[in-house]
Amino acid sequence: MKNKRQRPPKPEGVPATPRTKHKKSTAPQANNISFVNLRPDQHVTPDLTPEDEALIGRLIVRWSRLEGCIHSFLWACLDLSDPVGRIVTARHDAETNIATMTLLGLHYLPPDRHRDFKLAIKQIKRCQAYRNTFAHATWARVEPEKILLAVTVRKPPPDPQEMLAEFFTARRIGLIVNLMQAAIEQIAFFATELHTLREQLLLR
Repeated sequence: MKNKRQRPPKPEGVPATPRTKHKKSTAPQANNISFVNLRPDQHVTPDLTPEDEALIGRLIVRWSRLEGCIHSFLWACLDLSDPVGRIVTARHDAETNIATMTLLGLHYLPPDRHRDFKLAIKQIKRCQAYRNTFAHATWARVEPEKILLAVTVRKPPPDPQEMLAEFFTARRIGLIVNLMQAAIEQIAFFATELHTLREQLLLR
C-alpha cells in the first residue's frame, strides 16, 4: 500500500463581515470621524484602549512573520541563503514577492501540489488585504459594544461623499491572526518540500 503524501495544513475559516458605507456628516467630529445610522445609544470615539492597540499590533506582527516566510520560500526556490537571499528579495514589496512566489512555486513544485499551492497563495493574498486594512485605516471604537472600526480611503466607494468602514471584534481579529499563522505553516511546508526535492535531485 502506498503511503499518502502529506498535505499542507489548512487554515481555520474566518467569518466574513461586510464593509459598510457611511455618508460623511458635515458636523465637526473628533479627528474627522463621523458616522450616521448609529442607534441612539451608540457613539463613535477615536480613543482606543491599550488592549485595542495590542490587538491591532498583534495582527501586524503576525503579518511581518508571514512576509518573512515568503522571503524564505523564495530563497528556497532559488537555492539562496542569507544574506544573499535578502539582497534579492528585501527591496521588493509584498505584492511583487507574492507574484514571484506564485510563479516559482508552480515551476518547481510537482503538478500534484499545484492545487494546494494555489489555495495557499489565495489565503496569503487574503491575509495581505487584512494587513493593508489594519496598517492604513483610521481606527475608532463603537461604544457601548467596544467594537473596533476601521475606516479606509485607500479604495474609496464610487460616491466621494462616502467612506468604507469595517467592524472588527476581538474574536474576528483572533481568527485573522490564526489565518496568518496557518499561511506561515503552509509556506514552511512547501519550502520543506522544495528542500527535499532538491536533495533528491529532482529539481532542474
